[in-house]
Amino acid sequence: MPSRKLFLILGAKLVIISLFLSYRSSVAYVVYKSDEAGHF
Repeated sequence: MPSRKLFLILGAKLVIISLFLSYRSSVAYVVYKSDEAGHF
């Protein structure tokens, strides 16, 4: 079924995007915290 395949592809894209966003936000948080610690 093409519709099911399309749904799986969209779901995989959503998972990848959410993982990338959470990874990027955690990296930005760590960088911000280390930068904040470097100021003091």
